[in-house]
Amino acid sequence: MKADAAVNAIKAKLKEFDAQNVGVLQAYESYQADRKAMLRTLELITQPTPKAASAQQPPAAAEANVKASVRPRPAASEDVEYGGLIEAVRAFAQSASGKFSTKDAERFLKSHHPELHAKLKKGALSGTFYKLREAGAITQVEQGSGRRPSLYVKP
Repeated sequence: MKADAAVNAIKAKLKEFDAQNVGVLQAYESYQADRKAMLRTLELITQPTPKAASAQQPPAAAEANVKASVRPRPAASEDVEYGGLIEAVRAFAQSASGKFSTKDAERFLKSHHPELHAKLKKGALSGTFYKLREAGAITQVEQGSGRRPSLYVKP
């Protein structure tokens, strides 16, 4: 009988405890649901995208992708010679005496390399002059402005 009284007392205490902590239990269930939602969101955010997955490729695969994206060397029919323009302008610069400009180089190409001149795109000469200047093959002595061209000399 004492045991039954003790069990009933414990059951009563548990009911009282549950009644007092109903809000806590509901809050905990809400917390668990919110936590699950946040973990799912985190999982979705951290999943690698196809673009990110390609960035995590092994070095050999990444190198193959880089090689595939690099413009291949032009065919002989597409260009007179790969690097032909820069070599022709370098030859012009070495043969020039005094100051010269991109306009002088264009005249040289028109008379000595008509096949290069025919395929010459706007801005190609100034880009070539920039590369030669960076390589130290020519030196800029005057900065152009407006219609006045920049002037260069061989070093």
